[in-house]
Amino acid sequence: MSNNKEKEFSIEKQFLSADLEDSLIIQEQTKIDNFKPKIVWRNVFLFTILHLAALQGFWHFLFNANWLTFIWTIFL
Repeated sequence: MSNNKEKEFSIEKQFLSADLEDSLIIQEQTKIDNFKPKIVWRNVFLFTILHLAALQGFWHFLFNANWLTFIWTIFL
């Protein structure tokens, strides 16, 4: 069997899978469509602030926290 025939055979044997024609149409459409994501700058800004706050918290955890805080964190 050729590679293409093996793919068709495996797709046809799968239970509850899409029809072969449907999957081939979807594959062709994904090759044709050029998806360009939209950047939401508000989300970029908020995630940047969130990650910077997490880094600051980790810094304080490592260098400013009491040793009992380390034990309590491991316990949790």
